[in-house]
Amino acid sequence: MKHRKTRRMKTLWVVLVWLACCAAWPQAWAGNEEGELRLLLKETCGRVESFVQTDLPFLIDERQERLDRVRQMVTDEDVPFSDALDRLMETLFAEVEYGNTVDVYRETIMIDDRKAVVDVLRLGRAALFYQTLDGTQAGRYSRERAGWEPLDGRWRRGVSAAMEMALKRRPVELLCLPMGRPVENRPSAEGSPSVTAPEDTETQVVPVAAKDMDAVAGQIRRYAQEARVVINNSPQSGTEKNRGAFLERLAGMESIPSLSDLEAMVDLLMDEAVKSGRVRRVKGTIIDPAGREKAADLLMAGNLTTLYHTADDTGYALYSETGNRFFALSRSAGWRVDRVNRQYISGNRDAFYMDITQGAALREMVHRPGLAGQIAKGGPIVWPILAILVMGLTIIIERAVYLWKRTCDAETFMAHVGRCIAGGQWDACRLACEKNQKQSVPRVIGTAVAFGQMDRESMENALQEAILNEVPRLERFLSTLGLLAAIAPLLGLLGTVTGMIQTFHVITYYGTGDARMLSGGISEALVTTMLGLCVAIPLMLGHTLLTRKVETLIGQMEEKAVAFVNMIFKSRTIAP
Repeated sequence: MKHRKTRRMKTLWVVLVWLACCAAWPQAWAGNEEGELRLLLKETCGRVESFVQTDLPFLIDERQERLDRVRQMVTDEDVPFSDALDRLMETLFAEVEYGNTVDVYRETIMIDDRKAVVDVLRLGRAALFYQTLDGTQAGRYSRERAGWEPLDGRWRRGVSAAMEMALKRRPVELLCLPMGRPVENRPSAEGSPSVTAPEDTETQVVPVAAKDMDAVAGQIRRYAQEARVVINNSPQSGTEKNRGAFLERLAGMESIPSLSDLEAMVDLLMDEAVKSGRVRRVKGTIIDPAGREKAADLLMAGNLTTLYHTADDTGYALYSETGNRFFALSRSAGWRVDRVNRQYISGNRDAFYMDITQGAALREMVHRPGLAGQIAKGGPIVWPILAILVMGLTIIIERAVYLWKRTCDAETFMAHVGRCIAGGQWDACRLACEKNQKQSVPRVIGTAVAFGQMDRESMENALQEAILNEVPRLERFLSTLGLLAAIAPLLGLLGTVTGMIQTFHVITYYGTGDARMLSGGISEALVTTMLGLCVAIPLMLGHTLLTRKVETLIGQMEEKAVAFVNMIFKSRTIAP
């Protein structure tokens, strides 16, 4: 009995010791873990401060003030750990978000050792440009020189247009901007600020109540979800497979996340901030318009614009969050844009065409209808307008060729005729006129050669008859051309009326809730008006130029006819 009682006492003692250990272990672990978290917060705060100091100098006061508040909360032991964590992560996410936004603000900077108040354009964190308040000078921030430098006058218009676009005062478009030379692909840690641990090691590990660990773990999971969205939406993820894949596991973790998980999340966000601030060239893959995956050199201007270059093609690539891949633009931006971009990639230029709207300008360009698409939206009235265009251009070309053939060097011809008349060489004069029968002036003069021995009145009547016979040939189809030029805008107006009638018909049945349902009638109304004017303007211009040419030829024929008569009677006076 005594032996059994001893065994029971030992067993009871072991159970009590085990229960005591189980009760004490979470508190000991929590205190140690949360103390390490507090240390990580201080280290992260130091990293962000170092990063801001080496980053582009934008919004310096605002960013430094935010960091000062974070540093105060992180180092103050009376501030709840969860509050310090919230403020630090908000600051880190704010720094990352700067790489995805474009902003214009007014600031005082140093230009050539002088202070100047300028408007500053921030393109993510990839580039900073400035423009003086009077708009006469523009410049950029140089990372190499760590200071502001003025730009040539040829860039002033591009910087001004980018500012207007950033302020939503200008339609989106591609802009050629001097972004500097790209850096080659580097490890993600390069350029990141080093981790600087606080010197006072005794205050670095500050135990926090174990009951708060669940709340802290919830915070970490929430920030992991936000970080997953940020990383997934970043074009930088298109160059690295499974970038931030651990965030999905961390966001869905039911247990308390480990310190290494939080460190990895912070490192990833810092890596995102660094890469979004560089124009860099990396190796990657794209999906071409045919759906094939191809290896390509990618030129990434932060998170704003991505170019690709292969052995046979250069163009823009759009990042897709689904699959974290780059898709080549299905439509070329134009030979001029492609040429400039190729020169930049090959190192022959310092600027390339950027989309500062993170793909909005490229998508608008892809969906912008071409000439055939515009014509298709114009409705049935477009076809008569196009028929008028074809007829008018045919008349203009035919008349231009005809009048060109009827034009000659009248002065040289009349000088030759004058010499023949003075020498009494009427056969030579007649031969010269017959040789140039396709031209108006020689044909008129040739008609009057047969009347060379008659009186002045008879000769003038013969010349007048020849000129009147020539005028209808010169003015042929000109009245028709003028009529076509007048009809074209009227047909455009007719298309406007029919398009508006269609729009009102749609409104009657479906209301105005869906603007896309109204676009058909509005497109027909505007496109026909545009085409009508586009056809009428060149036809009217052609009609005016051809009419003036005909008037010039008629005046030339009349002048040379009078000169011919005077030559004949002058020769008669001189003759013995």
